[in-house]
Amino acid sequence: MNNDTWQHIKILGMNVDGVLTDGNVYCNEKGSELLSFNRYDSFGMHKLMSKGIHICILSYHTSATADKYLREIGVKDIYFDVKMKINALQQVAAKYDCGLVDIAYIGTDEFDLEIFNHIGLPIAVANAQRTVIDSSKYVTTRTGGNGAVREVCDLLIEAKLQKEISESYEKE
Repeated sequence: MNNDTWQHIKILGMNVDGVLTDGNVYCNEKGSELLSFNRYDSFGMHKLMSKGIHICILSYHTSATADKYLREIGVKDIYFDVKMKINALQQVAAKYDCGLVDIAYIGTDEFDLEIFNHIGLPIAVANAQRTVIDSSKYVTTRTGGNGAVREVCDLLIEAKLQKEISESYEKE
């Protein structure tokens, strides 16, 4: 793991299905969607946003359940029904005045591969599809929906802290 790459990340993007969830969708008798989210992941995202790193959600599917959950924890950049993720990610990068090289993205399936060659830090969850794992620079030890996002958030916070310490020594 190249710590220099982690230190320059300004945006963490991710998919919902298989990253923030375990990929399962539960439906009740009325057809309402139920998803399971990990509180450790949400706390990690909250900590990361408090350190100035933006969270961006790019999902191929629309989910009112995920939208409500993500807004409750403070995520502002949420895009559902995205068929061309690279276009949406370029818009988010422009919004925060950074390049694609300053973006980490956690993916799990082939819909995520279109952006992996364009960003600074492509990440796969441990249970991602083989093509995603093979195309990533980092593979989490945790699976999607089971702490993988928290793992990445903690690594980004640690890298940011190391960068701040290094820069403070350089000023002396």
